[in-house]
Amino acid sequence: MFTIDNYLQEQSFRYDPVNGIRCLGRREDDLCKMQEIWDYCRSNQETLQCDLNIFYDMEVEPGISLCDWVFSNEGTGDQDVRNLLLYMIDSIREYEGNGDGEIEISLGSYENCVSTVDEYKDKRRKFLAELTDVGQFTEFMGSCFQNTAFSEDILTAMKRIPKFRDCTKQIVFNLSLLNDHAIEIYEKYNCDGAMAMKELSVRAAECTGDPAHKAYLKFPFSYTEEKDGGQRQYMIKQVECSPHMKLIRPDSNLRIYFFWFDHDIGDGKKVLIGHIGGHPY
Repeated sequence: MFTIDNYLQEQSFRYDPVNGIRCLGRREDDLCKMQEIWDYCRSNQETLQCDLNIFYDMEVEPGISLCDWVFSNEGTGDQDVRNLLLYMIDSIREYEGNGDGEIEISLGSYENCVSTVDEYKDKRRKFLAELTDVGQFTEFMGSCFQNTAFSEDILTAMKRIPKFRDCTKQIVFNLSLLNDHAIEIYEKYNCDGAMAMKELSVRAAECTGDPAHKAYLKFPFSYTEEKDGGQRQYMIKQVECSPHMKLIRPDSNLRIYFFWFDHDIGDGKKVLIGHIGGHPY
């Protein structure tokens, strides 16, 4: 499986008034943005990595190291600001460099680094778009689209896409649109699917329904359900995914079949992707 090293740029913590980098105690907004990135990585069972010696010795205020600032309460900043870093710090690991790709993450803006969760997701999706092996692509894409639930057999049709490597950027573009905006657009139109598809068509090649083939457009999705005694039980649910985004151009046979959301799968917070590829009938 394709893996990412989430490298934390230690120098971005350094107090540097010449370049406008303030004392760490006054960088609450930057720390909040970094926490959002950290939460995203943690939900993928990933950590932030850096050179821990450089990190803890970094001068974050005049004459004060990061270690002294966060653990000895030296320098400026109230406890709430320090807690933002304390919340993350136990999960920051020594840099190993074993990943297939690397994303540099900084506290605030820093050259060649990402500093917000949206920048981080964009960078991660660029790696995905460059993957030409369909198996690797499928394994990695879930970590790039956390607001999406993929059907259990999503790989089956993707394996049959001709010249898959020529389609990856279009797949990533459309999945990004669905992941980031589909539910929001659907709810904006009070769950009027026709209006929602019309707006999606403006943003991409075309989005339309397929009511004539509903019987072929049911796909299996997994979820867990709490039973008596608090036990979680693994469940499979068939969901009809008739709306579809056309890939590349409006007359293309390649498409992404989806549904807006389901209250069982992802607690109604995830768009459902049933099929990526040619007609499933």
